[in-house]
Amino acid sequence: MRLLSLLHHFFFRVVLLSLLAVSALADDRKPVSLAVVDLSRSQDALLVNGTLVADRAARLSASVSGLVSKLLVDIGDKVETGAPLIEVRPVKALDLATLSISG
Repeated sequence: MRLLSLLHHFFFRVVLLSLLAVSALADDRKPVSLAVVDLSRSQDALLVNGTLVADRAARLSASVSGLVSKLLVDIGDKVETGAPLIEVRPVKALDLATLSISG
């Protein structure tokens, strides 16, 4: 009976060591790190650098000829449909010829 018990313990140890060896060879665990989580208030705004590009563009044209005397909006301003963008000072044909020669 004592011999049977010794063989049983020996066999159990061999099986256990074999299983440990196989699991060690097949172990592909990755190291992990722990972090302490603390409660904080979230930000309402985020400061970033970048370039904005318009989704849409519009070509402007005037129904009268003249010189722009006043610019009523600036780049980036939000405007309503039909709002005036510029003021045009009418010019005579003679003035246009003089401008094209001197310009």
